[in-house]
Amino acid sequence: MGRTFGNKNLIDNDKRAIVVGRQNGLTMMTLAGNKAQDGSTNSQCTGRPRVTDRNDDRNILKTSRTNPRLTAPAIRREVFLNSPSPPSVSTVKRRLNAAGIMGRRPVKKPLISEKNRAARVKWAKEHLNWTRQDWNKILWSDESKFLLFGVTEFSGFVDQLGSCMVWGAFSGSGIGPLHRVNGIMDKHVYKRHSPEPDSRQGQCHGVPSQSPDLNPIEHLWEELERRCANKRAKNCNEKFAQLLSEWNQIPMSTIDTLLNSMQKMPGSD
Repeated sequence: MGRTFGNKNLIDNDKRAIVVGRQNGLTMMTLAGNKAQDGSTNSQCTGRPRVTDRNDDRNILKTSRTNPRLTAPAIRREVFLNSPSPPSVSTVKRRLNAAGIMGRRPVKKPLISEKNRAARVKWAKEHLNWTRQDWNKILWSDESKFLLFGVTEFSGFVDQLGSCMVWGAFSGSGIGPLHRVNGIMDKHVYKRHSPEPDSRQGQCHGVPSQSPDLNPIEHLWEELERRCANKRAKNCNEKFAQLLSEWNQIPMSTIDTLLNSMQKMPGSD
């Protein structure tokens, strides 16, 4: 006796449809596909059943949207606090991902004291009506650290592979000097490297404390980092030579872009 396969609980109409289909040259695979599309058979789900229902899924999403800083383990504890068999953390993550909510690490923002907040507002109001000609007269300067293997402090990594500290400046007349800094950048080192203000370079200009976003040279450091991203150095001397070479090749168009942006910055503070 031959072995039978497939669903043995077919109704008479299904059996007749199969016979007619076979007589018309249809394959069994085609007939099965037709029945799945018209919904005439009850398909059985395979695999492990879901451990959360629609109500659970809604509560997971609601909890996450109410407090976006909650982690998946925290959401699991809050939603399924009294559940005898709570789902795993991985299940909670899958429900969030299915709704388009992905895990993110919150951006770290610098703590600005009330004193410096007031100083930032005062600085912004004082420069609210400055023109490009006014910004051209300013000498912007700052120091920055570059790791030997192409990653700087901008990436958030701890310096463990050796680094090169530099000090640089620029103004409306173009790129200024770039100096290597040995040790700590204190006021004595700053005075030694900082050029005397003149009509060509412009006058030195300070921004409030805890306000690196008000100094356009921060964007110039990022430009320098991009230019040296694929360059490796064996020591600080070699790294500084790379930085200095790329620094001197930064075009005037980059300076123009930075200074033009300063006309918008004070008004948006």
